[in-house]
Amino acid sequence: MYNRSAVERFNAWIESFKRILVRFERLAVCFMAAVNLACIRMVLRVLK
Repeated sequence: MYNRSAVERFNAWIESFKRILVRFERLAVCFMAAVNLACIRMVLRVLK
């Protein structure tokens, strides 16, 4: 079972990245790359 608060927190963090929220990329591959980069930035921010 998923932890609902963790999912909601992830959605709040991901919305802070305007490129992902607005979805400027036309290709799904580029969009997923932007999502992956945002996730990496979030993890690195937490690990500091």
